[in-house]
Amino acid sequence: MYVLLIAMLLHAIPSGIASQTYDSGTAEEQAETVPSETVEQTPALEKQARAKSGEPPPPPPTFQQRHQRELLALLALLFLWLFTRVWVTPESEQPKRKKRHSPVNAEELARVTYSIVQSEDGEGYRGLYLNGAEAVRAMGEAPATSYIEGRSAEIFEAAFDQLFERVPPGARFEQGSLTEKDVVELWVIATDGRRHKIPIGTIVHVGAIMRLAAPVTGIEANPAIELLPE
Repeated sequence: MYVLLIAMLLHAIPSGIASQTYDSGTAEEQAETVPSETVEQTPALEKQARAKSGEPPPPPPTFQQRHQRELLALLALLFLWLFTRVWVTPESEQPKRKKRHSPVNAEELARVTYSIVQSEDGEGYRGLYLNGAEAVRAMGEAPATSYIEGRSAEIFEAAFDQLFERVPPGARFEQGSLTEKDVVELWVIATDGRRHKIPIGTIVHVGAIMRLAAPVTGIEANPAIELLPE
């Protein structure tokens, strides 16, 4: 559609506007070649002369000739608008990175994890883990390098799927808990009234922030289920 509009505008502008040819010679020479009668003629005399000679009057200027400047300005605006639409991405359309959660205790980490599971936010779950800079700060450069190299997108995806399956549908958040082995647990109450203590992962402190270091796998990942006291 844009190409069609530009082609229509270009067709509407007379071809002679971009380039005009002039006779060679100086201004004095051109003035000498013009008869003095022609120079002294007024528009009224020219009209009378045409009427006497039977020559038809010149056609009135066309729409394109009367509005050459407006058409050029419109064409320039169209090019500018097309440029901003194609090559400039508005701020509202630019992808925004999600802000990482920064829990400072087991309660906050468990609550955030519960929210992430409910919204099925795999990217948010990955953001709870140590990144490269935090791993270096918490472990040292060499251990951090081995730690980062041992992780992959598949590992995070599998860990999140397992955690999602361990949270009963419709369960409500109760609290978070930190075990003696530095494992954060998510406690939820299922619809049948039983408490599920779901291991999330081992944690590492980076300053005041609590980050996940590794998910809990194997038998230890099975939640402890207990009946609530009546």
